[in-house]
Amino acid sequence: MVNASEVFSICSSKKQIEIAKKSFFGVGVLGIPFRYSICSGEVLRKIKNKNLKNSFRDSLIISMCIETKLPLLTLNENIYKDLSNYFKVKLISKEIIIQNNSPEIIFKKAKIL
Repeated sequence: MVNASEVFSICSSKKQIEIAKKSFFGVGVLGIPFRYSICSGEVLRKIKNKNLKNSFRDSLIISMCIETKLPLLTLNENIYKDLSNYFKVKLISKEIIIQNNSPEIIFKKAKIL
């Protein structure tokens, strides 16, 4: 089984990305939806280039946040701090959620609203 995100992570040009996209056309993809694979491949490539210690799993989570334009709720901000800054993904810490009782207040405190 080939993971599309890993294929996209080794593409070094837009032309290679387009060729990879065409090769996946019509192929069933299990698990993570295909639309996240291109973004995830880009995130993986940047993790490697910046020598960050994030994992493949981290790249998938960040790419889903990027694609859906949603913030990331995490119990450990340190894991995602560099990625969230680099990719402009908002983090919501567990402290903000524990200390507040409404989504509106949580989003305001997290500077999302």
